[in-house]
Parts: sequence; C-alpha cells; structure tokens
Amino acid sequence: METIIAILVYFGLMSFGETTLTPPVYQYQIQNNQQLIKYYQTEMDELQAVRALIDRQELN
Repeated sequence: METIIAILVYFGLMSFGETTLTPPVYQYQIQNNQQLIKYYQTEMDELQAVRALIDRQELN
C-alpha cells in the first residue's frame, strides 16, 4: 500500500499531508520501485522464457 501511495505522491496526485508517508519513506519507496523496473528491463528475456515454460506446463 505504501508503494501505491508513494507513486501517487511522485506523480503529484497526492501530497505528503494526505498520506502517512514521511519524505525518507517516500524516497525509499520510489528508489525501490526504480530498482524493480530496472530489474524487469534487464531480465526481460529470462522472465519471458520462464513465463513460456509456465504456460507450457499449464497446458499439459
């Protein structure tokens, strides 16, 4: 839930006053999300291969 609130604050849809986030917590959440996005971008081929394997196993 904190991650969603941090994203809303980041895009200006909410302010700190409307949330229970402090600026350090907000900054941590945004950095954590950026790291996750970078991981998905760099590992996309491997993630797609794993997804294809799961799909094949579900069909059997």
